[in-house]
Amino acid sequence: MSGARRAVAAGVALAVVYVIAALLGARLDPFADRPVLDGLAPPAQYNWVSPPPALASSNQPPASGSADVPVGPAGSQAGVFPTKDFQAELVLASGAIPPHGSDVSVRLALTPSAPAAGGALPSGLTIAGNVYLVAATYQPSGLPVKRLSEPAQLRLAYPLLFSGLIGEDSLLASTDARTWSSIPSRDSIASQVVHANVSRLGYYAVGQSAAPSGTSPSGSTRSSLALAVAGIVALVGVVLIVGAVVARRRARGATDRTTRGGGPGRRPPPRRDMWEE
Repeated sequence: MSGARRAVAAGVALAVVYVIAALLGARLDPFADRPVLDGLAPPAQYNWVSPPPALASSNQPPASGSADVPVGPAGSQAGVFPTKDFQAELVLASGAIPPHGSDVSVRLALTPSAPAAGGALPSGLTIAGNVYLVAATYQPSGLPVKRLSEPAQLRLAYPLLFSGLIGEDSLLASTDARTWSSIPSRDSIASQVVHANVSRLGYYAVGQSAAPSGTSPSGSTRSSLALAVAGIVALVGVVLIVGAVVARRRARGATDRTTRGGGPGRRPPPRRDMWEE
């Protein structure tokens, strides 16, 4: 087999590996059917409530977010409600907050805070970044909203730490900011964001482990990382295929020039005019 054909075969094999990895990732990841919009630009600098000492000089205070959401007989209106720095974002479906008596709206607030010392976390996890309280109160009664009629999607950014590159990130939920549990979530590594469907309001944070185990405590796999590796493999395969095609065309062109010229270093014979006697 020639070098060009071997390169093409290797590229095809790598592309097949990528397809298989993508299919496995889709089967293993419960959120794989939902798009993740990972941009090419690097994520923005993370804003800490209580930054590590090495980052304190450049740290900016994190922003909160609040909004008044109209509530009718069918419940609250749909909408997207981020903090001003987009480190936290809640997406409400239509009717996610149920109607309540004569209340006509809900005051929604996303408030960052530092993790409490001595909290009870799932084994092997630490909190990466801030804790966010997602709360809502009916207006004008002022009564709190405890549960949602329809799941909302919560998105939390997390800081770029070494453990985050090799470990696992999942969403943690709590009612008191001290006792935490993992919930099914998806980690978008490229944009450093974890997002999940939530059915109640309360405290949320990103849990991060120091070493990968293949499966996060919430039961979801790190298929995002697997797909990233598979994408690199596929890119290498494409480069090999393109290189082989270019090399083959160059070799064919050199052969054609040699044939027309009667050998290397010789000029091709002059063409005879067919009308010349």
